Amino acid sequence: MKRRSKNIERRKHPRFFPDKNNQPQVSFIFEDDAEISVEVVNISRGGMLASTQQMEHFLEIDRQKIKLIKIVPPNRPPFRCAGKLLRLHPIREDKTCYCAVEFTKLTDEDFSESTSATAESTPQNKTAVDLPLEQSEVELLQRIDSAANYLEQPHSEKATQLRQQVYESFSDIADHLPVEDKWLFFELLDEMISHRPLYPVELKADFLKISRQGIKARQALGARQRLGLIKKPTKPD
Repeated sequence: MKRRSKNIERRKHPRFFPDKNNQPQVSFIFEDDAEISVEVVNISRGGMLASTQQMEHFLEIDRQKIKLIKIVPPNRPPFRCAGKLLRLHPIREDKTCYCAVEFTKLTDEDFSESTSATAESTPQNKTAVDLPLEQSEVELLQRIDSAANYLEQPHSEKATQLRQQVYESFSDIADHLPVEDKWLFFELLDEMISHRPLYPVELKADFLKISRQGIKARQALGARQRLGLIKKPTKPD
């Protein structure tokens, strides 16, 4: 995805615009369990602008809650969140309806338990999150500098393998972010790798900001485990 320059982007969160040949698969599931596929026009940490040709159904559900949003980016782990329809803009000539959606946290207990279980069972390797915050940021930039460049030939099988390896190497941070923030972390990681070694100041600041969230979440989890508030996973006999 391409990131809109902040020189002209004044919104709270930077927006990303999917390439036509690199669209994520997105579907909305509503309270009545109706499921609709949409195309992403742009997406940010706070929400997305999407379009669908299932216009008549959308016109009946203005401002309803979206029980589940499923997003499957190309070559990345899927993520899920909930949402709310903010605005609808039907264009009958094109038989298309554009919808502005705000992301919200999932309230379904099954999804919440699944997310918590993943975070609590993450292996405790010695990584940037175990260092003081200032050292962590230096170590993160060093990891980006040394990561394989999977963007040179993004559609090759080798690039897919390299991308997955790099993403897994940052799982110590990504696994501790809320599910609705993981996609943004990987978007920013892609942008950082594409700009190295001369990182734009605002891009670097955005990447380090969201990385801090994952670092602090893991450090807090480790503290709770040391105090016995959370039991560490045990190996079966």
